[in-house]
Amino acid sequence: MREEHPVPRARIFHGVVRAAIYETIPLSQRQRLHGRAAARMPSARERLDHRVAAASGMNDGLASDLDAFADELHDARHYRQAAHTRRQAAYLSAAPDARAHRELDADFDAILALDMDDVSTLGDGTGAEPRARFIRGAQLAAERDYSAAADVLATLTDAELSDLDDRAAYRARVIRAWATISCGRSAAQAKEDIRIAETSPDPDRAIQGYLSITRGQAEFVTTAPSGPETIRALTGGERSTLAASPEGLSTLAWRGTSLSFYGLPARQIADLEIVTARLGDGIFDFGDGAFSAFQGFAYFLDGQWGRAAIALDLARVGPRLRPAPLTATLLPIASLMAGDGDTAREELAAARAIRLAEPQSAAVGLGDIVEVLALLLIGTPDERARWFASRTADFGPMDAYAGRHVQLLWKVARAVAASWAGRSDVVADEVRGLREAEVIPWGAQVARWLDARIHDDERFADIVSPISQNGIPDFPLLEALIHLDLARRTSDRRGDEARSRAERSFTAFGGERLLPLLFPDAPEGRAADPVAASLLAPLSDREREIATLLLEGLSYAQIGRELFITRSTVAFHLTRVYAKTNTTSRHELVEAARAERPPAP
Repeated sequence: MREEHPVPRARIFHGVVRAAIYETIPLSQRQRLHGRAAARMPSARERLDHRVAAASGMNDGLASDLDAFADELHDARHYRQAAHTRRQAAYLSAAPDARAHRELDADFDAILALDMDDVSTLGDGTGAEPRARFIRGAQLAAERDYSAAADVLATLTDAELSDLDDRAAYRARVIRAWATISCGRSAAQAKEDIRIAETSPDPDRAIQGYLSITRGQAEFVTTAPSGPETIRALTGGERSTLAASPEGLSTLAWRGTSLSFYGLPARQIADLEIVTARLGDGIFDFGDGAFSAFQGFAYFLDGQWGRAAIALDLARVGPRLRPAPLTATLLPIASLMAGDGDTAREELAAARAIRLAEPQSAAVGLGDIVEVLALLLIGTPDERARWFASRTADFGPMDAYAGRHVQLLWKVARAVAASWAGRSDVVADEVRGLREAEVIPWGAQVARWLDARIHDDERFADIVSPISQNGIPDFPLLEALIHLDLARRTSDRRGDEARSRAERSFTAFGGERLLPLLFPDAPEGRAADPVAASLLAPLSDREREIATLLLEGLSYAQIGRELFITRSTVAFHLTRVYAKTNTTSRHELVEAARAERPPAP
């Protein structure tokens, strides 16, 4: 017989022979050999493995050592190994209570590792003892079934939580608060759980991200802050100082996500780049792609669409669980940037269905922003005219939301939607709020644009043309949308100039594939498929991501860290990039990109 791959087959054969020989050694002799080996092994993991193999029955001392080592693995975020080690500890525990306690701790580590098949706690959680109910609720929350999770965790009384050890009680309160706020239930209850959890003498840093975001969202719903003070609070604090501690990272995470509602994309990017980098390092955790999705949204607003696509792609990575409401709300942006209008509409409808099932307040507000931005880009007149009434029918009057929150980008979205619905009173109300927002650099110009939208086309052009010519500081997407709005409503020279500015802006963003949807009435030849002429058009999605980052000046190592791949994988893909773009080096690729870049407006 001809052997094509002898090395793997030889390794399997060798392993089988070793196992067979091992089984022939008498048990008592094997245990003595493992005992001797345990004293000679250099690592704690190996010593414990040999001690377990040497054990002849229940051994509470060894179980305690395994439990302590599992704590170290948990703190290092090696949750799968921690779960396995705790199950070994449970098996060796003589006392039934200790055994059950360690099994449930193992279940929690399995949940953090998203190894749901490894969770031993079964059933719906009702009628079980408190710790088992908590584990079932945590599993449901990890599976994004927040309503069911909140139902189970709501059965835990304060007395039952007090009887748990400090860390278990901390976990239960944080996960219950997260589930409660995520399904749109009592923010006051979530806030109270977070308040008590923050006093715990034994907090679990593995879920610090959940605590921070839940605290922020609970404050978001229950507090009616004044605009300027809120914005100053979100933009204050030295970023490098905050990044130095887990608690500071939590603050950056909350601040970066909150800035999505205020239209400060550069600040949001700076915060979330630190948070997502620590996600990759295993220093900070959240678990459902939310931070990558928010980072993608910030890049989208900032006109960095290549990087936005990468971040949103990362938000989709992982087990195929139902996305959380906030994450689901942001994911359609990827299809929008790619010019796939049909898919974007389907994903927007699916995201709204998730928000309807679990009307998390922040997700509802963010959904308003994303849907209005999408309609500004690719919506039909009929879709725009119907949106205000549709949103009210699904989530209630926008007035109720406006009464609690002052997020300025949401105000822009509401004013635009109101202008489509002929609600000049609402437009005037939001314009007034934007004019008072002195700490936002774009507030006054955007207020003038929104106010002009309720006038006839000629008056609109007179007001908006100077705004389009001068641009909007610190907000590239909003500036491009104003160019687009002027181009669509004005047929004279001012409209042609605005159209040219819009085309240059969206092309510079990396949105060439969106242009035919922005200007579907373009004469043949003017808006011919721009992708065919694009330098990066022949590339696969992964190759385009890597080429985009290379063109931004990142090194191979930096690209690898950004995409969570090795340096050699980056090099492999760039070899294909160079071949497909008829270039041979980074320098040639950069020069080719410069040659096809449109002139500055």
